[in-house]
Amino acid sequence: MLPWPTSLTFNPRIYHHRLENVIQASARSQRSIDVARVLVRKYLSNISGRNNYGIPIGPNASRVLAEAVLIDVDAGLLSDGADFIRWVDDYTIFCKSEVKAQRLLFRLSEHLFTNHSLPFYIEG
Repeated sequence: MLPWPTSLTFNPRIYHHRLENVIQASARSQRSIDVARVLVRKYLSNISGRNNYGIPIGPNASRVLAEAVLIDVDAGLLSDGADFIRWVDDYTIFCKSEVKAQRLLFRLSEHLFTNHSLPFYIEG
């Protein structure tokens, strides 16, 4: 396999309302929903000021939150046959050809923008 690695990162642009929806969708009780609301609306809003996006980089809680938000992204990549690794919000995608890499990146950017309002940054 010829690697065409591409690194992506999203932590600074994760929208709080999307995060709250993901947590609420997985909650099994009203108490869990209330905890999610407090976590997102109060804790993250206090950290990020007037911005309604971004989670802190570094704390273990941020890692779990980023993982939860990106579950559907992983599923989409897997259904497209992508060979990738992810650490929190950083993706590295490997492809056999540049053409396949471009196709996957296009589909990924479309999914991220449509479902998460996340911009697409390529590092590397």
